[in-house]
Amino acid sequence: PSIARGANAQLQELPALPHNGSDDAWVSYGSMPLGEERAISFGAGEPERIVLRSDRSTPSPIRTTPTTTPALNRSIAAVNRSKALPTLFCWALALKGGVEPWLLVVQQQMGTGIFGCHAYTTFSDEALALGMGDNLTIGFLPDGAPVRTVAIPGEKAWLGPVSGSPLNVWHNTVVFARAYAWIRDSGLAEKHDWTVKVDPDTVFLPGILQRQIHAMYSSSRYMEKLDPTVPVYLVNCKQWYSLQGPLEMFSRAAAAKFFSGFENCQATLNWRDWGEDWFMQHCLDHLGVQEREGFNLLNDGYCQSEYGHTGHDYNEEVKMHGTTCVDGKPAYHPYKTTVALRTCILQAAAVRS
Repeated sequence: PSIARGANAQLQELPALPHNGSDDAWVSYGSMPLGEERAISFGAGEPERIVLRSDRSTPSPIRTTPTTTPALNRSIAAVNRSKALPTLFCWALALKGGVEPWLLVVQQQMGTGIFGCHAYTTFSDEALALGMGDNLTIGFLPDGAPVRTVAIPGEKAWLGPVSGSPLNVWHNTVVFARAYAWIRDSGLAEKHDWTVKVDPDTVFLPGILQRQIHAMYSSSRYMEKLDPTVPVYLVNCKQWYSLQGPLEMFSRAAAAKFFSGFENCQATLNWRDWGEDWFMQHCLDHLGVQEREGFNLLNDGYCQSEYGHTGHDYNEEVKMHGTTCVDGKPAYHPYKTTVALRTCILQAAAVRS
C-alpha cells in the first residue's frame, strides 16, 4: 500500500507510530476502507490527511521505517522504585480526532511521561480504533501485551468563551468527570503517595518529580513542605497562583477527598462554565484541601511568570530559541507535535557523554 500525502502519492515514513518491539514497525488500520482519509501527525504542524491506497482488495498493514529510540537517563525518565521514595500514580486523557494520542505514543515508546510512573492509566473520550481492538493501542509491553486507553464515552467537550476572558476555553470537565469516577472505583490513587494528571502535550519526567517531591518532605518552608498523609495540592503558576492543567498533582490524602467528593462539587459549583483545571482547583478548595507551592515543577507557555532570570516568560523563550527543556524541571508545556515533544524529551533526559 501507499500513502497519498499532499499532491504526490508516495510512501511516507510515519514517525513514532506504535510497533511491537521488533525491527519492523507495523500499524494496522483494521477496517479502514481503501480510499478513506485519516488524520496523522507527521511531526510538524497540524495532523495531515492521508489516504490508504492499495492494488489489493483488502487493506494490509503499513510497514514503516522504524524510529530509533536513543538511550535516556532512566533516573530522569522514570521513577526509582525504592520503597524509601514517594510513589506516583499518573494519568492522562487524550481526546479523539487530534494529535494527542500520537503524543502519548512517543512517550510510551521512549519509556517516559506517565509511563515512567509506578502506575498509570490513559483515557480517551471515546473508543479509538487507530490500533488493535476497540481502543487505541499506544504501544506494547515487554511481554508483547498492548498498552491501550480506557474509553470513557459520553457527553463531548466543547470550545467556547468563559466569563472574564477574551479567549475560548475547552469546557472539558464533563469528560474528565468520567475519568475521575473510573479512578475512584479503581482505588489506584489511594495506593500511591501522589496522584499526577498530565496533559498529553506535556513533556513529563517522573524521575525528576519524584526526587523533588522527596526533597520537599523535609523543606523548612511551610508552603513547600509536603506529606502524602496531609490533604494538599500544588499550585504551579506563580503569576496566577494557580493549578495549571498540564501538571496537576495532589497527595494521597487529597485524592481521597477529591475522588470521593468531586460529585458534590458538581452539585454545588458552576462547573459547566469551567475548564477541567479550573474545576479541579475550585473543587479541591471547596473540599478543604490545602495549597502548597510547586513553582519549580512546570514550565508552561500559558503561565506568564518569569523564566529563570531572563526578564521574559517561557513562551517568549521558546519563541526566541525553539524547544527549550534544559533547566531541570520535571515538566514542560506545550509541545504539540511529535517532533517537538521528542526533541524536548531528548534535551531533558537523554544520556550525554
